[in-house]
Amino acid sequence: MGKALSWVLAGLFGAFGLIMIVKFAFYPSPTSPSLTGRSGMLSFQRPEEPLALVIGSEPAATGDAGGDYRLAMDVYRENTQAIDEIIASDGDLARGEHRYTPEQLALLGKVTAHVADAAGKKEMSFYFRLTPKEIKRPYFAVEADRFQELYDILDVLVRHHVVVGGEKEYPEAEKCLFHALVMGRHMVDERARFDIVKQGLSIQESASNMLIALYRRWKKPDRVDAVKEYKGGLLEITSQYTALQPVIWGIESAWRCPHPGDVFNLAANHEDRAIRVEAIVVLGIIKHGQIKRGDQRIVRKLIDQKLRSGDELEAAAAEAADEMTRKDLRMMDREFRQL
Repeated sequence: MGKALSWVLAGLFGAFGLIMIVKFAFYPSPTSPSLTGRSGMLSFQRPEEPLALVIGSEPAATGDAGGDYRLAMDVYRENTQAIDEIIASDGDLARGEHRYTPEQLALLGKVTAHVADAAGKKEMSFYFRLTPKEIKRPYFAVEADRFQELYDILDVLVRHHVVVGGEKEYPEAEKCLFHALVMGRHMVDERARFDIVKQGLSIQESASNMLIALYRRWKKPDRVDAVKEYKGGLLEITSQYTALQPVIWGIESAWRCPHPGDVFNLAANHEDRAIRVEAIVVLGIIKHGQIKRGDQRIVRKLIDQKLRSGDELEAAAAEAADEMTRKDLRMMDREFRQL
């Protein structure tokens, strides 16, 4: 009996050992996450304070603000040279060496009128509704720059109202900054692309700083405190995006990703779509690096899963990763070196 039991146990251990050999030989484990396993790293972060804290009430109008922003961008695109010349003279305005003409102010007003229309609306859908439904090299969301251009125009008008108009035009400067805050919040709330969310946070921070300076000039300390509280409420989400940028895009020479396990974790499990989309795109870079077989297997698995995603942004990101070639990587390398 004892000898039979020994043979059974030996057989079981042998079978287990064979299974483990097969597993490690044919199904090696992928790299584990090293930075995104901590509590909160995969959670959806929201601005902690309502816009009403600063602007008095939440935007509530029906309709889609994306269309208004697109109209504003169209005006800028049709008058790029003239508007860029106005923005370039901003420093001279601040020093009292320059004044904008009525025609120049009217041109800026054509842009900001559309931004003002957008600021009254609760919702914005922009990316993939008013842009091509594809993600291509260099994989940066250029729409982030288009929104920044709108903010730069608002910024110029704020300085005009403060420097030229004086205290009687402080309400107009305040209104421009309110519109900038709403635009930044729209960009964040859409959660379309990592770059757009980051730019939306940056715009809100910049507008908050300018509002604080304005209210100090205006001698409204209660308003200063409210803006500071709102700005502080952006800290958690800003910190998360700042921390994850080098995790996702910290690509080293020869397109080696130093944190593949974390990219896998973010692509599969993060609650924020914009972060998932960015990580999915980077799977296309990882697949061309010198990675172990377990990582190759999980990259293929994740891309295939996301290609079938019901979310069109995730599916487009997976398509970009799937189609990414070594030639794309070489072109990206050349493009980034020229920046």
